[in-house]
Amino acid sequence: MAEPRTLARPYARAAFAVGRTEAELWQRGLDTLSAAMTDARLRHLIQSAADEAGQLVFKLQGLLDADLIGSKFTSLLHLLVRNKRLNLIGEIAEQFRQMTLDEQGVRIVEVATAHALDRDERSQLGRRLSDWFEGKLMLDWREDPELLGGFTARSGDTAIDASIAGRLRRLARALKQTT
Repeated sequence: MAEPRTLARPYARAAFAVGRTEAELWQRGLDTLSAAMTDARLRHLIQSAADEAGQLVFKLQGLLDADLIGSKFTSLLHLLVRNKRLNLIGEIAEQFRQMTLDEQGVRIVEVATAHALDRDERSQLGRRLSDWFEGKLMLDWREDPELLGGFTARSGDTAIDASIAGRLRRLARALKQTT
């Protein structure tokens, strides 16, 4: 069976093609549905309403901004329900977000630090990463004490490991090669 990311891609592309001019509104709708899908009661409702697609779409519309109801967003919702792909909404939302950021020239960078950084430290590191990745960035911060010190940064296929743990691994590899 195909990966959810692969299955979601055509829906995300179609959503972006239609909703790009109202990307913020569409993103809010996708995020709302994605969050709702984490609710076990809603998932049960979806499974039990498999034969009643129109009723399910009507109920899901109750979660959305009024501006999305009756729009092409509702058509996407009908399509997902009819094709039994509503479970992909979280992945569709993420891919839509990435397409929007790509169009704006913004790159998402996941940054892990060994300990919490204050605002000035984050700002300074953010500027260094912006120079490294050459452009506007959206930084996703998290702590990882296993780094021991320093940071790691990942965006797409590019990774920077400026952590103490990474340096120790590289040193250990170099020592093994010399013996």
